[in-house]
Amino acid sequence: MERLPKSVDYSSPLATLPDGTVNYLVSNTPINNNSFTQGTTIIVDLNNVPAFLDPASLSFRYKYTATTATVASNGNAGIVGCPAYTPFLRVDILANSAVVESINNYNSLATMLTNVGLSVADKLGQQFSLGYAGISGDTSMSNQNNTDGIVIATNTQTVATVVTAATTVSNYISAPLIGCSLAYAEKLLPLDYVNWRIQLTLDSLANIGSQLTGDGALTAYTITNFEIVYNQIQFPMQVYQQIKTSNPKIRIKTKSFGIGSQSISNPSSGTINLYYNLRYASIRSLFLLTAPGNTTSASRAMESVDPTSANGSIQFAVGGVVMPQNPLSTLNNRAGILNELRRTMGSIYEKNNSMSIGASEFVAIMGGTTSITIPGKFYVGINTQKLTESQDYMFTGVSSANSQINVIINTSTATSVALTAYLIANYDAIFEIDTLTKQMNYIQ
Repeated sequence: MERLPKSVDYSSPLATLPDGTVNYLVSNTPINNNSFTQGTTIIVDLNNVPAFLDPASLSFRYKYTATTATVASNGNAGIVGCPAYTPFLRVDILANSAVVESINNYNSLATMLTNVGLSVADKLGQQFSLGYAGISGDTSMSNQNNTDGIVIATNTQTVATVVTAATTVSNYISAPLIGCSLAYAEKLLPLDYVNWRIQLTLDSLANIGSQLTGDGALTAYTITNFEIVYNQIQFPMQVYQQIKTSNPKIRIKTKSFGIGSQSISNPSSGTINLYYNLRYASIRSLFLLTAPGNTTSASRAMESVDPTSANGSIQFAVGGVVMPQNPLSTLNNRAGILNELRRTMGSIYEKNNSMSIGASEFVAIMGGTTSITIPGKFYVGINTQKLTESQDYMFTGVSSANSQINVIINTSTATSVALTAYLIANYDAIFEIDTLTKQMNYIQ
């Protein structure tokens, strides 16, 4: 008998939730303080109760208060990158008091994920919650169309002696906790078997605010009213007993990001080899961000520029295998690099894979002038999965477990500024939880 298409197969039974299932919206506050400034760490414990965390609901919210120095003529002051994530240098995930995941340069990662994961329309739709607009006292509507950074104070005067006084503003943030393994788990995460803790460490004021010569620096930045928010699913007790008896070990597939950094000195040309000690069993994709260290760059660590000045190529190598086989050429076809970047985020045919990278942002080169609201977004990415449709398989990416990852930059134009090259590896991982001993292993 021929099998009916799913669209007309009415024989499949419809599953129902057990009676007594409840969904709570939970908010957890920090256990160590109520106010946080540069260099301090926000520590939040999730509930340790017979219930489950819905990964798709994991988010945070807070209020910040920022103060800028005086702004000289033709200058600005503000927060660079995606303002919701820019304050956080590092995110740590702890399970039963042990660190299982630590993401350094989290703000650079989250800003990139926002730019490659959201379209301009998406950003405008979330403009208030992501911090691109809505600061107190902003009556000029100067940020009404912002989808990058936020300007706190500006001075349009051309007279050098005219300055804008120091400014203090407040804003409210609510954003998903992208980039960490908890957010990408493919199944509900048990809260009673593991004591989960999330730690976010704040960056320096210099990295949160603009670093462009002539812009006003941040002199203070404080976070208050911080909360981790998520949906907590509770089932009847017989469901927990059934899970415990039928699953001595629970395995939940997820993914996360690892970041390494290397320096490119000034000047450098020819073949530049960068090596990164990122060891993972299954790498899904790789991204390269080259952050400029010059005074014409507003965002630096939150942006990326072309290290070849449109006159070279970029390749990756994992386990001795060069990827892609043909170098990504900045000289012959830069548009091809942008399309490969789309491929790392899914199919190039997906209508929801548009990204928010403008032409002037993608062609940003070393030494070029950027601004708070128009940063460089020259991101290079490749898909390294053996099978893109990987939901039914455990690990489908390439392995770097026994070798370093190599980035090969070929350029005929010498670098004009020093660069920090961040390599971001998107890798598969598994949460393995023993329901009897309540031990948790993070396999990556």
